[in-house]
Amino acid sequence: MPGLRWELAGVHGWSAAPYAGRISELIQRLKYRDETRWASTLGCVLHDHLAPFIAPHGILVPVPLHPRRLAARGYNQAALIARALGHRSNTPVHTDVLRRTRDTAAQARLGGVARRDNVREAFVATNVPRSPVMLVDDVTTTGATVRECVLCLRRAGAIVHGVMTVALAGQDGPTARLLPPSLRFP
Repeated sequence: MPGLRWELAGVHGWSAAPYAGRISELIQRLKYRDETRWASTLGCVLHDHLAPFIAPHGILVPVPLHPRRLAARGYNQAALIARALGHRSNTPVHTDVLRRTRDTAAQARLGGVARRDNVREAFVATNVPRSPVMLVDDVTTTGATVRECVLCLRRAGAIVHGVMTVALAGQDGPTARLLPPSLRFP
């Protein structure tokens, strides 16, 4: 299945697949059932579909969890996926560039406008490298979280090359849109 290309906050976004079927099942197992072994598989899916879009000499930056949620879950699924992708693509992963400063409500339970309000100013960027940054997450729905991360990184002077997610869920908000099929990559 071809990946999906989209735009958000003036940067390109790529998702390996729609959020459906086996992909959504694996993401849910990783995220909600502590089945961390699926992170490697999902990182490989990203690599197999999207490796050509990683900037040469760039870095991967996973979307962070708030320390309280990280402690409760025990791991950051985006960081695990980014590490698997980084291992396969020989791309460094930097988990210290973005930090979530507010313990926000879970995005899965919110609509588009509420999602944007929920994550507004919830991140801070530090240790910003000179290398192009590829933001990595598990799922993009409205794009609220990755949009806020991109804006935060830019304010800190980062060169944001793009966003990669394993899956793209239904677009119920104006912050992200699929490009026409002719612009999808093979």
